[in-house]
Amino acid sequence: MQGILSRQRWFFLQISGRRRIGKTTLIQQALKAAGVDKTLYIQIPDSDPAGVVAACNGYLETFGLEDRVHGLGELARLIARLTEAGYVVALDEFQYFHRKSLFDFCSLLQAEVDRLSAKAADVAGGLIVLGSLHAEMTTLLDDRQAPLFNRTTDTLELGHLDTGSVASHLADASSITPFGRFLRRTKLDELPQLWNVLKGEMSLVGPRPCLFNQEELIAERASRGVFDARPGITGLAQVNDIDMSTPRLLAETYQKMLGELTVAVRTPPMPYRLLKLAEPYT
Repeated sequence: MQGILSRQRWFFLQISGRRRIGKTTLIQQALKAAGVDKTLYIQIPDSDPAGVVAACNGYLETFGLEDRVHGLGELARLIARLTEAGYVVALDEFQYFHRKSLFDFCSLLQAEVDRLSAKAADVAGGLIVLGSLHAEMTTLLDDRQAPLFNRTTDTLELGHLDTGSVASHLADASSITPFGRFLRRTKLDELPQLWNVLKGEMSLVGPRPCLFNQEELIAERASRGVFDARPGITGLAQVNDIDMSTPRLLAETYQKMLGELTVAVRTPPMPYRLLKLAEPYT
């Protein structure tokens, strides 16, 4: 990826691989190492066009962009404008554009991609697409009848990912034993944290601890005072399915939770004595 970014010209990169784990982390690390600060990451939801537009506007706000879109056509045009301005735009879970209600986006994006390709040397940014369903990604990008067929300029195949210092949800499936999968599926591996709660080291509800090597997430949390609160087993981000792949959004969500001292109604009610909701950590 470093070589692609160093060309400083238009690129349309597909990141593929049998596994879905670790792609976002690798993209973030590569962009950071290349000194790219104009980035936009969007995780496409499995939804209708209105849901996709709403999600995209949420990410635009999170990344500090004033632009807003009202349809899939506007989204395609915005991606083109941003890449012309030097942005690297990453569309995660791109396979959802294979859905019938969203498929028109591929034709709309094709028109913009063709225009950018015609003046590639004058476009400093690029587009990255990745997804978790290989078959549908292949249909969108490699099928001769697909609007985006033969449009990608580069493809990266992810190889082995070292699992020594990544979260379990980023670990290769082959590196997790059947018993380990059972523990994660049933959440039994979370039970030891109850001892930390009883010792006063954690709360049931509060910011989830992060890994030592998640530098961007640590910086985002530190700038928002998240570390001033006692860490918790669950929190507002978890009940809203926000994970560590979007460090800024995750930190902002925890900041909101700490400011309002609330959590979504899906969290089962608990006695305040046990809840200790995000109390100051001393």
